[in-house]
Amino acid sequence: MSHSLSKGIMALFVVSLVFSASISSAEIIRSPEGYLFLSNQMVVGITKSCPKLNIGDLSSTDYTTGIPSLDNLCLQNGIIKIEPWYKGKVRNAKDLKEVVERMYIFTSDERKDIREIVNAFSGNQNLEYAELYDIPVTSYNPNDPLKAQQWFLATINAYEAWDVIRGDTTKAVIIGISDTGVDYVHPDLEPNMWINTAEDINGNGVFDNFDEGQGGDLNYYDDDGNGYNDDVVGYDLYRSDPDPAEETPEHGTHVAGDASEATDNGIGGAGVGFSARIIAARAGGGGYIYQGYQAIVYCVDQGAHFVNCSWGSYSGGSYGQTIITNAFNAGCLVIAAAGNDNVSTRHYPSGYENCLAVAATQQNDIRASFTNYGDWIDVSSPGVTIYSTWGTNSYANLDGTSMASPV
Repeated sequence: MSHSLSKGIMALFVVSLVFSASISSAEIIRSPEGYLFLSNQMVVGITKSCPKLNIGDLSSTDYTTGIPSLDNLCLQNGIIKIEPWYKGKVRNAKDLKEVVERMYIFTSDERKDIREIVNAFSGNQNLEYAELYDIPVTSYNPNDPLKAQQWFLATINAYEAWDVIRGDTTKAVIIGISDTGVDYVHPDLEPNMWINTAEDINGNGVFDNFDEGQGGDLNYYDDDGNGYNDDVVGYDLYRSDPDPAEETPEHGTHVAGDASEATDNGIGGAGVGFSARIIAARAGGGGYIYQGYQAIVYCVDQGAHFVNCSWGSYSGGSYGQTIITNAFNAGCLVIAAAGNDNVSTRHYPSGYENCLAVAATQQNDIRASFTNYGDWIDVSSPGVTIYSTWGTNSYANLDGTSMASPV
């Protein structure tokens, strides 16, 4: 994280299937350095002076990007599709909107190695960058579920903090969870879910995932103009679906509880955020995060003050830094897990400027054995035997910087 973080934000911190179809045809490749990327896609950012590209299927004989030099590169390198990097509409952050609207995903026919294609495009004067489509992974170490005390609350002085700020006071704070989804009907999470009132058709303050004609919230229309239909508690950007729940418990539901499990409600455990609101932005599954940075954009546009990213990669590109910086400039602090490989190598997004990098500690308040470390780390937080929400009505203990980050 840049040490240019404003004192105000630091004070607040303390106290469509179109995409998935492209993903399904791709392989995940591991580089010699250990990071993962898609075999058939790259992220391209055009310069401010370059006109916006035409998007579409390049198999059409009359298709053109609008830029002759890019048309030639597409033809030479087997590019078969160009689509927007972000499928929604950014409404509330002018600079972020400008950046996002200049970002695209280029899909190849895989006749060439995608790394060769990236190199071929990188020298074009109309592009700020052409980069591999990085695939971060979630940052947790599985631990058997068991009943346990939330030892970490005392360690971080949460009880003393709640004497100062808690209850209704924190409802104004919105935390985006860019992750594998959130079980938004879990009894210890539902009270703290953010509600997009424009999409809450029946106005009852919960997401009723069935048709409006039957009394639910689904009218298959973008009522608030953000580019996503029926996003009452968030959105599944990975599967282009208004239901952002995890398909099976794996990560995101636990992270959401770490951040803001409903507190003082007589059930389960307590979340550090007490009653801060949670936006569920599903960005992947099965341990892989495909739309993590797009989920950050989504959360920022919905008014999130913080976005938690309990995932990462050792590949730090220009587009990730651009998203983090513009989120920060829009008043949203991205908080990210430092990684679990016991190395000092920078891990991204936590290693970017203007992102808060969180390492993990254990019960005796010393460094957890697995946590990454180094002078790029901003803060350490409990990340061992963290008890939080899991599957339907259940709870589990997990280890990892994934848990330290939201705590």
